[in-house]
Order: sequence, then structure tokens, then C-alpha cells
Amino acid sequence: MPDQFSLTLLREFGAYRDRQPLYLSQSCQRVLTLVALKRRPLCRTWICETLWPYVPPQYAAVRLRTTLWLLRRLGADSLLLVDSQLIALRGDVAVDYHLATDLLGRLLDDPRGVAADPDVAADALAMLRTGELLDGWTDSWCADDRSRYHATRMASHEVFSRPSDRTGRSNVAIAAHP
Repeated sequence: MPDQFSLTLLREFGAYRDRQPLYLSQSCQRVLTLVALKRRPLCRTWICETLWPYVPPQYAAVRLRTTLWLLRRLGADSLLLVDSQLIALRGDVAVDYHLATDLLGRLLDDPRGVAADPDVAADALAMLRTGELLDGWTDSWCADDRSRYHATRMASHEVFSRPSDRTGRSNVAIAAHP
């Protein structure tokens, strides 16, 4: 059975193989995070320019190759699909941020639909309690994603707190905690 990999980006970074933590360098964390946030294959050159903007291109490319080598050495290269031009996160890697944005997006699109399923409402509440995206990271390349996720969390909190029955309790909250 192949290894199962997962990433956590909510609150703080974590990488896991079969639920066991992987201890990765900062450069490995940054490459994995950037690729996970964008959810599509990224050009190596763009990754280099984004992660190492003040480094000459040839040295940034060396840093990226070294980071990919480190991931391979740690047995974490299976997190990525890599070719000569593009790098992408493997489709079977579970990412808590992806789960949260998808679930909270469903909540914002159809609050009553989420309220109809107590398990989904409970999952949405749990995601809201998990925390902010990459809490404490100051990299400018993740600032937009952090702002968007913060806004999504705040809007989702509003949905849960909006009264929608005669008792003043939210239908979503009622479904989550009958």
C-alpha cells in the first residue's frame, strides 16, 4: 500500500506520511505550501521568482533543485509531481486548507443545505475553530491567500451566528448541536 501524505496549513505548517510527522526544512515547507495554496501545476521559474525574489535566477534555481533533493532524501518527494518545467502537489495529498475552503464555500453558498446535514455542519464548525491559514507566516506571497481565508472564516462565523428560527438560534448551529 502506498504512503498516504497530508499537509496542514491551518494554524501552522505540518507534513505527514501515514500520520507520522515529517520534519522538513523551511525551504521544503515553503515550496510545499506555495504549490498547495495554488492548487495547480506551477512553473519552476515562477516558484523561484516567488520564493527567492532577491536572488539571481540561476541561484534561485539551485535553491529549488536543492529543496527538491532534500524532499527526495527525506522520502517526501511523493508529495509532488515534478518535471523539467512544472511542479504540482499530487492529487491524493490531503490538505486541510483545501478541505476547509471547500466546506466553508459550501456553507456560504447554501447555509440551509449545510444545516440539513448535522455532520457537515459539525465539520464546518470544527474547521472554523482550527485557526487561521499559516498563522505567524510573514511571507508576502501567501498574504492574499491568508486574507481571503480570513474573510471566508469571518463570513462563515456570521452564518453560524445569524438567527434563523423563533428561538433566535441559527439553523446551522442547531443542526451542528441538536
